[in-house]
Formats: sequence, structure tokens, C-alpha cells
Amino acid sequence: MPRLFFALQPGPSQRQAMHEATLPLVRETGGRPVHPEDLHLTLCFLGEVPGQQVATLIAAGDRVRPLAARIAFDRMDFWRRSRVLCLLPRRDEAAGAVEDLAAGLRNAATGAGFTPDARPFIAHVTIARKVSPAKAGNHAWPLALTAPLDFASGGFALLSSTGGGDEPRYKVVHAWDGPPPLPSPARGS
Repeated sequence: MPRLFFALQPGPSQRQAMHEATLPLVRETGGRPVHPEDLHLTLCFLGEVPGQQVATLIAAGDRVRPLAARIAFDRMDFWRRSRVLCLLPRRDEAAGAVEDLAAGLRNAATGAGFTPDARPFIAHVTIARKVSPAKAGNHAWPLALTAPLDFASGGFALLSSTGGGDEPRYKVVHAWDGPPPLPSPARGS
């Protein structure tokens, strides 16, 4: 059975910028970097869903209005319990809109008979797994980034976890296009 989740996905150049900007710290902490093509922001994790129920889940997603989001990630954090490094967004209107979208997808999935992950939603992008707590302990978390990393998405997607290895592990099952995200604000404005 596939493991499914709703997510926002940044564009290819944004994924690569996130990967390159964080790779030195990922290496320093002994983490395994997430493949750049896999970088995403999970909105609602559903877990294993039988194949015959995927159409029902897609219909639930159809009831949620896609969001044009432009988020600035300005901090990196180490989550000791799960041993991951992740990017955290600046707290602003965009982050609030993403929280609303996550709640809408959770409600739609629950209303369709699914049981989403019960953990509270925390907007983040996982950039590394299997981080060494001893090596990560050399830093005071969260760390401010030298420059915010841009994340823009014009809709959301239902993704499936496809396995492991060095190649991307997630594939798009269905995507909901929304309005295009607003252009990046000019630096220094």
C-alpha cells in the first residue's frame, strides 16, 4: 500500500537553492541530505492508503481551494527526537495561509473517512535525516539563515512515498493547480 500525503512543492530552482544553502551544515552534523527533488512541505500525512481508496482521497482534495503561496524560510532547526534538520518559515501571513490550507486538507480527508496523522501541524521542510545528535549539539538551535530561502507554490499535490535509495523517493499522484505565486519581493524592500 502506498504511503500518501498532501504537500506543497517548490520549483526546481528553489529546491536546488535550499539543498545547496543547507548542505554544509547537513554534512557537518552527519545527516543524510534529502534529495533536492524530494524537498516539500507536508500539509497532511495520511499514511498507508489502499489503492482502491485513492480516488476518494483525490475527491476530498478537490473540495479544498489551492493556495498560491510564497514563503520565506529564515531558520534551520534540529529535531532531536526524529533526528532531522529542517527549515522553518518566517512567521507571517503566508505561513498562516499555509496553516489554514493544512487544516482544510485535514478536515476534507477526515470527512472522507481517512485518519490523518494526529500530530499538530508545524510548517517545515525536512532537509536531512539521521542527523548525529552529538554533532548537532555543537549548535544552538534554531539557527538563523544568512539569507531567507524562497519557497513558492501555485497549488498542492498528493504525493506517494516510493521507497528509498539515492533517487527521489516521492512521486505526484495528483496535483491541484492554483493561481501562480506572487513574484519574489525585491531584496531590501
